[in-house]
Amino acid sequence: MDNAESSVRSFGAIRLREDALRVLDADEEVILLYSDRDVETSTDNFRGLGHVDSQQNVLAIDIELTPTRFTNTGSSHRGRSARKHIKTAKPQGKTISLQIAQDVTALRSRAGDTGSIVWKASVDFARLVLQQINYGLSEESLLVKERLDELTVLELGAGTGILALLLHSCFKKYIATDTAAMLHLLNKNLAQTDNVSVSELDWVTLLSTPPRLRPRAYDFPTLDLIFAVDCVYNPSLMPAFVETIDYLCAVDLTTVIVVIELRDEGAVTAMFELWLAQGNWEIWRVGRSNGLGKPYAVWIARKTKNMDT
Repeated sequence: MDNAESSVRSFGAIRLREDALRVLDADEEVILLYSDRDVETSTDNFRGLGHVDSQQNVLAIDIELTPTRFTNTGSSHRGRSARKHIKTAKPQGKTISLQIAQDVTALRSRAGDTGSIVWKASVDFARLVLQQINYGLSEESLLVKERLDELTVLELGAGTGILALLLHSCFKKYIATDTAAMLHLLNKNLAQTDNVSVSELDWVTLLSTPPRLRPRAYDFPTLDLIFAVDCVYNPSLMPAFVETIDYLCAVDLTTVIVVIELRDEGAVTAMFELWLAQGNWEIWRVGRSNGLGKPYAVWIARKTKNMDT
């Protein structure tokens, strides 16, 4: 089944290009995704679990941004005498450097703790966004950069806060959320940011909270965008994960971006079975022309009243 569409589609401040694929069936999506991964990664170097460095309590991160296009400047006249006046504008990139605290003791001593260290998916997704904002063409970027300073963003499973630290200045407001055990690390790393707030949000607790009581317990502003980066890894958490997203999203307004590093397909299958069963979600896998390549997958989704399947 070919789920591609010929025209570019936009969801708020998100732009999909022609190589995006509509997700209509969980099994089909997983088969396509992991077959492609197995072919392409057969000769890749071993990446481990996907963390940057689990040994250091303070981690230095450098993100290099490089211009992808540059043009000739100066005289455009032809002829021997004019050639010496033609100058080539050299591309000048920039490096974003920061230090971020990790809690390597918690990683080893607290069962199920994975958010206390920095994961490559967050760094690579941040690099993609910053590269496109700084040097990409607007019509080719995943995020419509002219609109970002209007948006309120909430991040699920923010962990160390690395994504918030790198991207918060692009947006109007950024809400970093995680379980209670992670809040000390988030507050420590995000203390100097002026438009970021830190909030507790435990998906399992939300799932167990009766719907009529949720607005009082989970009082967030209307959200334009939700980030969930490397949150899909445990099948048993997927009911709570999907329910949390469904609760937080406003119909035809909030757009969700889910980024994963391809590992165990069981969690991905569980996520899509639950998500598609809701019946009112439009989900697309972002193409490589403006998304991330291997070993990642990126989806955008929006809850809608009118499904045109």
